[in-house]
Amino acid sequence: MGKPDPQGDTLIGDAIVEYLLYLRESAGAIALSDLGHGIHSIGRVVRLSPTGVTISCQDLGGSDIKLLVAHYEPSRSVHFLLQDGKEADPGFWVFPYPGSIQVRQERRNLRYTLNNAVLACWHSPCSTELVRGDVVDIGLGGFLASIYVSSEQLADTGGCEEGDQGVVVLRRDDLREWRGQAELRRRVLLDPPSDEKKGKHTPEFVLLGFAFQFADRQAMNELTDFFQGILGPIA
Repeated sequence: MGKPDPQGDTLIGDAIVEYLLYLRESAGAIALSDLGHGIHSIGRVVRLSPTGVTISCQDLGGSDIKLLVAHYEPSRSVHFLLQDGKEADPGFWVFPYPGSIQVRQERRNLRYTLNNAVLACWHSPCSTELVRGDVVDIGLGGFLASIYVSSEQLADTGGCEEGDQGVVVLRRDDLREWRGQAELRRRVLLDPPSDEKKGKHTPEFVLLGFAFQFADRQAMNELTDFFQGILGPIA
């Protein structure tokens, strides 16, 4: 993959194929979030071809599949977006190659994938509108917790910027809610628009990373309790 900068890197062009080949050869598990249907699962890269990449996963279904893919290693995490997937065979989906792959270096904490959908709503004094998205994963540890959220909104996501402070409200399918103060630590456009799409106000996927700070153990326990029963494998 070459030598990324200290915090992160964006892979494009041939580097995308090289990294997907690495995932296939290593048989590394990838966490899949079906952004259109609220389905979370685990899959693998099984095949590369001139037309796209084949993902194996038994739990996907329906049409108009959009997957946010995450892969976790001891010192880095990787995210990319797959769109316009088609089921080639039962349990095997073919997608066009992603436009870019986002790499985050200096990973510090284990992260939990999710088995159920969790909606996140973010608002800060700096944003012009409420930003909604799906929680991709969560890291829990000590008095610090963090979540990644994928949002299909206009690329400006209401004007929010890294470093903004605000409130995040989390809501489960069973309508349980949790509310807390958070800082926006990361904001990455997952699939930058092509030249012909620029300026057309089409929805785009943005990956948002939020960090929570807790004043006491009780506040941390309340968030942990909120995620009980819906946490997936540790990554």
